[in-house]
Amino acid sequence: MADGGESSINLDYPLKMVASNASNWVVSGYNSFGQLNPSYSGQTIQQFQEFQPPFESNSLLLSCSWSYIAVADGCSLQLQGFVSGGIKIIKSITTDISINSLASCDNFCLILLENGKVYKCSLQNDKEKLEEVNFQRNLTIPVESNFHHGIRHVACGNKIMAAIGTSNEVFAGVTQVYQLPKTIRPKLLVCGFEHALLLTFSGDIYSWGNEEGSWEMMFQASKKFLFL
Repeated sequence: MADGGESSINLDYPLKMVASNASNWVVSGYNSFGQLNPSYSGQTIQQFQEFQPPFESNSLLLSCSWSYIAVADGCSLQLQGFVSGGIKIIKSITTDISINSLASCDNFCLILLENGKVYKCSLQNDKEKLEEVNFQRNLTIPVESNFHHGIRHVACGNKIMAAIGTSNEVFAGVTQVYQLPKTIRPKLLVCGFEHALLLTFSGDIYSWGNEEGSWEMMFQASKKFLFL
């Protein structure tokens, strides 16, 4: 690690960690698929070692599942690990629009472009063509004026996919299930196995997922304030 400490970290079971500061990445953990280091012969990397990203950039995007790592810079995306039915496979994809963020689960990787569109990349498909994810707004849910179509945040787990639209729509899968007030400013969206967490700039957390009850009740009951 260079001086200055970590500026970001990505963690996924089992104990696979990717931490970074402005210019260095280090990794440790399960590596049987060659996702952390294809040339490393052991099953597990016990000590942190430097990760060699495929692109020379100080603004890399990185997301990991237990069997692969996805790295993006600009319009370039690389998947490394258990990909296309084989291990230690490197798959490169180029998009027409710059990539804004990545989200990973065991079966696919989600790519959010800067134009607000989301694409899915299947891990076990040899095709390099990405599949566009079409989110459907619920017309029965009132929306604030000045509605803008597009996705701002996206996340996924093995049993859940979630997204926040540019007009604060909340999507479970591709279906809108809730409309956040325009006064709420989403900051970060993450998913576990079957639940999602949304952190706002004011420090509130909303959670939803595999639970009984209406979406309205779920959101109101889960709201908590964090003293950050």
